Amino acid sequence: MSYKKLIFPIIVIIICISGLIFTFNSAELETSLFKPRYLIIYFLFSVFYLFLAAMRTPIILGIKHYIKSFWIHRMALVVGSPTPVKLGIPVKIYLFKKYLNISIVKTTSAILYESLNRILVLVVLGILFGGWQYLLKAKISVYLLVPIFTVIIVLMLIINSKTVDFIDRIKSKISAFRNEFKGIFSNGRLFLLITSIQIIVQLIFIVRINLLLNSIGIESLTLLQISRVVITTGLITTISMIPGGYGIKDISMVYLLGVEGLDYPNAILVSLSDRSLQIGISMILGIFASLYFANINRKEGLNSINASK
Repeated sequence: MSYKKLIFPIIVIIICISGLIFTFNSAELETSLFKPRYLIIYFLFSVFYLFLAAMRTPIILGIKHYIKSFWIHRMALVVGSPTPVKLGIPVKIYLFKKYLNISIVKTTSAILYESLNRILVLVVLGILFGGWQYLLKAKISVYLLVPIFTVIIVLMLIINSKTVDFIDRIKSKISAFRNEFKGIFSNGRLFLLITSIQIIVQLIFIVRINLLLNSIGIESLTLLQISRVVITTGLITTISMIPGGYGIKDISMVYLLGVEGLDYPNAILVSLSDRSLQIGISMILGIFASLYFANINRKEGLNSINASK
């Protein structure tokens, strides 16, 4: 991984820290309530959160290369973070092909299944925790229909077209993808497992924000209110095309925490703190992922040299 890729995350961290300093100075927040022990627990939960989230793809693919899959996941997220679209997804597909020899169609099907499962879980949890009222007010569900219908129309045009060979090749890929996806989708046991992991991931996210609130002495929000905010923020971030939900996640969390009764300075503090800490952890793991794959490439290069002698 080129270390130039770290420039954007570093800039985001600098902006977040600047925002934290400005919030502290302008709002005169009470620093005596700060409890650093909660940050240690926060860090442990965050690492477990990242590892568990990365396990979904290899489980769907039916492979047991969990450690390598974890580093692929971290590398893809760091590489794709500076881009205006979610480039991390094609990077992840490419890395699974290169290092685990998993076909592009199979990995794409797994990632789509994972994404749909994530949205399904977020919608169901959002309804259960009362977060759906936010989406109805913001009319997010209407905006979501536009890209969905666009994709459906494009696919129908491609499938129904009977012209050039290029279209036939696309049809073939779509057919292979459809068969692969149907095989994954028909596995009920897999659905329960991935759904369970996704629910645990969301619960960890909720606990993570609760720990941040506790670390600054905020205990006025109930766990139900925090859950509602986190789940709704997660759904908005998931359906956005911005990598990492930069801006979308932060603004949504600040706004929704405010709706639940938290004053905006503390809401901004929680949102920026979570963003800064998560980017910092991701950067550290991204550097380790870079070293991990650099070592693999070096060994493969030495083996090819020895084989040619």
